[in-house]
Amino acid sequence: MPLLRRRPVPLIQTPDLHKLPNDHPVFFLKATGEIFLEYEAYANRLSYLLNRIFQCEFSGKTNLDYFSALESERQESRVVRERFPDELKGRVLRSLQFQVIGRLDGLVDAVYDRYKDRYFKGEKVFVDLSGDKYYARISNIFPPPTIRDLARQAAESESQQHQHQSANPSSPPPAPTPAPVDYATLAHKLGVDLEVPNDQARRDDDVDEYLYTVQLMDEEHKFEGSFMEVKGKQLSRDRLSFSKSILKRYIRECVQRDAAIASPWTVKPSIAAQFGIPQAQDPDVVERNREIREGKLAKRRKRRPPAEPKKAIKYPIEDLDLDPMSIHDGRVLRRLNAELPPLPAKPRPRRDLLVPPRLFDAFIGVWNLLNIFSIPLTLTNFSLDDFAAALNHSTTEPRCLLLAEIHGCLTNVIGADASRVLGATGVAPLPWMGEQGEGGAEAGLDAEDEFDALIRRGISHSKRWDRTAKLKSAEGKEGWERHMIGCLCQRGGPLSMPNLPKILRHLFAGAELKLPSGTLVVGGSESATMERPTDRANPEKAYLSLDLEDKLSILEYLCTLVLGSKLIRNYIDECELQLTEYRKQRADVNKERKALAELKIAMEGKAATPSLPQQPPPPPAAPAPSLPPLPPSAPSVTNGTNGHGAHGSEAPEDEEEDQLAEDDELDEVMSEGGASLAASDHGGGLTSRRSVLEGKRLERQMQEASRIAELARLKMEAKIKTATRKEAERAKMELEDNIAKNVKKDDYVERQFRRYQSVTRSRPLGKDRFFNRYWWFDGIGGMNLIGQGNGILYGTGRLFIQGPTQEDWDFVCEVNGGEEKMIERRAHEDVDPLATLAVNEWGYFDDEEEYETLQGWLNAKGTRELALKNALIKWRTYIFGGAKKRIADTAAPMKPIDTGGRRSSRSKLDAQPVPSYLHYVNKLSKM
Repeated sequence: MPLLRRRPVPLIQTPDLHKLPNDHPVFFLKATGEIFLEYEAYANRLSYLLNRIFQCEFSGKTNLDYFSALESERQESRVVRERFPDELKGRVLRSLQFQVIGRLDGLVDAVYDRYKDRYFKGEKVFVDLSGDKYYARISNIFPPPTIRDLARQAAESESQQHQHQSANPSSPPPAPTPAPVDYATLAHKLGVDLEVPNDQARRDDDVDEYLYTVQLMDEEHKFEGSFMEVKGKQLSRDRLSFSKSILKRYIRECVQRDAAIASPWTVKPSIAAQFGIPQAQDPDVVERNREIREGKLAKRRKRRPPAEPKKAIKYPIEDLDLDPMSIHDGRVLRRLNAELPPLPAKPRPRRDLLVPPRLFDAFIGVWNLLNIFSIPLTLTNFSLDDFAAALNHSTTEPRCLLLAEIHGCLTNVIGADASRVLGATGVAPLPWMGEQGEGGAEAGLDAEDEFDALIRRGISHSKRWDRTAKLKSAEGKEGWERHMIGCLCQRGGPLSMPNLPKILRHLFAGAELKLPSGTLVVGGSESATMERPTDRANPEKAYLSLDLEDKLSILEYLCTLVLGSKLIRNYIDECELQLTEYRKQRADVNKERKALAELKIAMEGKAATPSLPQQPPPPPAAPAPSLPPLPPSAPSVTNGTNGHGAHGSEAPEDEEEDQLAEDDELDEVMSEGGASLAASDHGGGLTSRRSVLEGKRLERQMQEASRIAELARLKMEAKIKTATRKEAERAKMELEDNIAKNVKKDDYVERQFRRYQSVTRSRPLGKDRFFNRYWWFDGIGGMNLIGQGNGILYGTGRLFIQGPTQEDWDFVCEVNGGEEKMIERRAHEDVDPLATLAVNEWGYFDDEEEYETLQGWLNAKGTRELALKNALIKWRTYIFGGAKKRIADTAAPMKPIDTGGRRSSRSKLDAQPVPSYLHYVNKLSKM
């Protein structure tokens, strides 16, 4: 049976048919054998079985519908049954009956180890003769001598006992004549018994001591050659007929097991009866399995680890498991005598919807579909407010082009599509059982006859609408009401729209209806009122006075037909391909962002600890050289008094000052130098004095050179530091530019990913703790979020919130102690009673203050609300940018119609401002 989430799909129980009358219609699903009393239940079941969510039990193939999975199981079963040897089928199942082995793989391994080198009478095997393998059939088996002797003795004792019981007591017993023993039935009887340990089975029933009588066969299974005896080592099986994989597939098909611990494997009853396998456990087997089960339970109890100290909770967790006070910092609650802070209040959603609440689901669904598939429909996007205003438009002047474009684009696609999603309806529709209208009652008409006449009138009015040219925007989609009526009457509307008679009666109010009998009558209108008179000659004008519910019903049905068209299916396939491409780009952008973040961290760390290029240290100042003493007649290098220079003995004033400074320095040196200079004679002291002065001069020169070199080095370091700083700043600016580009690219990829991801199924931004859903419908499919000049566009301009579904609410109440307890908790945590939404109730937010209050109410420690907070933060700019623009547009709704071109002052004076929805122009239309 096909599997769903690894469990067999349960079949619906057959209803009690004896209580029904014999002529009561029932619906039979042949593939499953299920019977339904209502067509809706039959259709729902068939749709469910056609979903690609099932799995083949035998092959493991997934993403199959129920019927494909069933067919796959049949094919796998047929292949296994054909390949697996017939001689092993009953023996293998008999061996594993009532065995307690944990996993199926363990059971397969145990069976394979026992059977892989044991062969049975009638099997077709390969025989190895001198290195060549031949196809042969086993005709007889000879067990080891020990087994043959035991079997012979058992047969003799049984024969003697039987003869003693049947012989006359007065006559002597005759000599026993034991019956011949069929050794083939005794072969491997002990070796394949899984209750006997494998080592003992090998020892007591040795496979190497068996002899097999085989006869060779050709490829056509015809015997050829004589019989020969071989040992088991010379035999082998075809891997296509016996291997672990084929054995596993066969066992999985034939056995079953309960989900309880240590449950035995049992052969399915039908297969067990086929091979004569006992289906009831012996007392010994029951006792053995009970002991195994108790041992496993005891082992589990023994394995249970001791209670560990309570670990810290790792958030996020299930939202309803959180204490509502956990939204506050825990330090507030740990203060001594601190009062508990009040819980944050949930913002109160606005409930002034554009349509009555009971119609909002259909209203938002139709608008969403028209804008998502606006590209294949060639329909320019329009806002939710314009859509609501267009549906409420009730006058023919000025004409509402938005209504004409919507219906015209839908009927163009339906008329050009040949798939006929919901079929076609001819002139004679199926009987419709309903209440009689006022006009029909006055004329004494039967509702069925009136409906038939209305359908005929609609088909006649449509004038082969699907074979005529498409409606053109250049002509204002003239004739859209004719195409709409033809689509409703000839594309399954009589079978799928319960309110179609009411709609047609209103559209053709006052028109002549020809009954099947040939009688001409005048149709009536149920919904015509004094406030909204019906134009009895113009269906387009009559459409404007239809109830809003009927208009939405028409658009819902047209959208259903469009969704099944080939054009929309191809567009969905294209969106799936685009989604795959953007999924790859998303991964590339994330990798680039991580690389840029790591580079930024590394650059910031490098800037904190700059590493300049190492310069060689300045050379140390050289000590004063030890000059040899000058001769007395040698001229002084530093003193010009004894030289023969150009100035002679007339030394300049500067040189005298230098000489005085040198004398002072020399006095200091002499005072610090020791007694050697003081003890020298007059001539030696003069020579030593000159040497010291020369050394001091040279030392000053070297210090000056060292200072100049140090200044040059510092200047070079400053230059290098400046260049390094400029390079670092340049690299930092380049990194910031790359990060900004990555942010823009990530924003673009995320917008495009969301745009194509929600084409097949709209997804909410998230859910809060009570399963309220938050919807933002803008930017999906054909809708853009960014317009010309990077301006934000909007479709709804609101953040919608919808109450929990009935299924979610029932689940929450069941898990958390009942509905009354959940109502009390919601009242406590929502704080404001008007902030609580009922099941499937709609509201919306369009103010940033409400957004901030909502962010404060959401608890990031819960899984659902953490995801919702992140989504709201991510799209906040677009959500409330569109909301502000919508509010600004709503503040000035009346604008004069721009007809284009130059106009005179007289025409400008005549131009009257009209609502914004009358300014709609379909820019995507090519006609």
